[in-house]
Amino acid sequence: MSITLRRCAAYMTVMTIGAFTTFFPSARAMESTTFAPDNTESNAVVATQISDRGDKDGDCTGTAITPRWVITARHCVDGYDEDGTAKPSGSIRLGQGDKQYRVGVDGWYCAPEGDIALLHTTEDMKLGSYPQLAQQVPQPGSETVTYGWSPDGSGGTTRLPMAVGQLDRYEELSLYGGKNVGVVNLKGGAKIQPGDSGSPTFVQGRLIGVSTASPGDDADGKASQLYTSPVANVYGWIAGMIASDELPQDTKQQGSGKEKIPVKTPILLGSIAVLVCVFIGGVYVIRSGRENT
Repeated sequence: MSITLRRCAAYMTVMTIGAFTTFFPSARAMESTTFAPDNTESNAVVATQISDRGDKDGDCTGTAITPRWVITARHCVDGYDEDGTAKPSGSIRLGQGDKQYRVGVDGWYCAPEGDIALLHTTEDMKLGSYPQLAQQVPQPGSETVTYGWSPDGSGGTTRLPMAVGQLDRYEELSLYGGKNVGVVNLKGGAKIQPGDSGSPTFVQGRLIGVSTASPGDDADGKASQLYTSPVANVYGWIAGMIASDELPQDTKQQGSGKEKIPVKTPILLGSIAVLVCVFIGGVYVIRSGRENT
């Protein structure tokens, strides 16, 4: 799977991490023979078009967590409002196969810390159920499931790939002022390349984090690990935001309600770090992003 990520912000403080993944501006196509079943987890995984200028096939991946709210990575939305006047827009694509549909986006909001953001939709997404968020970070060793859309891969824009893994550890990595990130080891020969961000990782049916980047590359330019930003670290903020389905007054507020999303964002090394999980022998989970200049 893969997602084109355009004009992503570079406020992530990755310059302090020497082993952080290489930033690639180009996208790559993925393939997969393993696809998600029809359940609460997979039904909630969506493709996000960030702004009306974005790619309708998907700029990033997100997860519907209530009828009007989607969680994704903060760097997916940062940088779209360069002069502070743009109105949040775009769309969410839900479903698989011939049962897909879209809803509009009318607001986006950045968490007070960490690479996490919320999108507000123009209408009810009408899912039968929504996944629960983890209120505590899971213990290392927990089994994980990660999903991600790939419009250029074997799943195209109609089938959702998935992969299992294991939460290996937590690292103190300050992404947008966050406390830490979880490091997920992918199983079954899975490897990640630069690619789509915002993809969800679940433990025992609870959403524990959204994909942020890769801790490093192997000699082949791929890696078998991914960073996930824990939702438990900002659970209180998320719960407060999604308590109402109504659109907050300021459609571009930060989670604090006082500070707006930064604009005119510089691009670190010419590109933002994004994720792609390549599943050798079958599953490919997250795709390469690129800056739209």
